[in-house]
Amino acid sequence: MPSLTITLPKDIVDAARERAKSDHRTLNGYIEHLIKVDLAGPDGVVVTVTAPDNIREYIPVRSDNDTDELFNQRNAVMDALLTAAGR
Repeated sequence: MPSLTITLPKDIVDAARERAKSDHRTLNGYIEHLIKVDLAGPDGVVVTVTAPDNIREYIPVRSDNDTDELFNQRNAVMDALLTAAGR
């Protein structure tokens, strides 16, 4: 993974470290998250999918109260998430 060195004022670094800690992130993870949110566009929606490479081998399970429409919508959402995540 490429690396990047940036220089920031101490008060910004200290505040970012505190925010990262409160978000249970490393400073690097916090900064990466901020960049992803910014790059996502005006709605700020970022979805991170962590899944094994063979995730497409899943078998959808229908809930007791699922209609065909709801079941198909859930499968479409899952498919869209996995596609967006490159899975």
